[in-house]
Amino acid sequence: MELIQLNIGGKIFVTTRSTLSRIPNTKLSDLKENSIHYRSACKEFFFDRDPEAFACILNYYRTSELHLSHKLCGNAIRKELEFWGMDISIVSSCCWKRLFEVDEDEQVLNNLKKGIADESGLLDNNNSSKSKRHLLKHRIWLLLDKPNSSTAAKVSS
Repeated sequence: MELIQLNIGGKIFVTTRSTLSRIPNTKLSDLKENSIHYRSACKEFFFDRDPEAFACILNYYRTSELHLSHKLCGNAIRKELEFWGMDISIVSSCCWKRLFEVDEDEQVLNNLKKGIADESGLLDNNNSSKSKRHLLKHRIWLLLDKPNSSTAAKVSS
């Protein structure tokens, strides 16, 4: 049983070569000592990556299930999977919501921005800037406090 030491962003992980060879055609499945990532003085492979995301990925090699930490952003894990040569489809179904909720949040934020921009554009006709601000504040309050006050509010709730 050959042990492999991995330094991921300063955190040391130790596993076996046989564990890493379980998932072929990935960056970890074919580590060689002549790699640019190998540091012979420390006898380790160094990758300047997120150690928390890597812990989830290494557990996938061990259990064949990729579960995400609650601290990880969906975009961050996507970038890590891409770096390690893995597809997002390996994420366990129980964690898909975590993986894709960032997309939903961005869509809601874009809709909110669009709704505010549209409403502030309507105010440019002949109102003073003070009344524009007042109306915009009122609309934002409705958006946040009254979920059925507009389409944008319904989208954000």
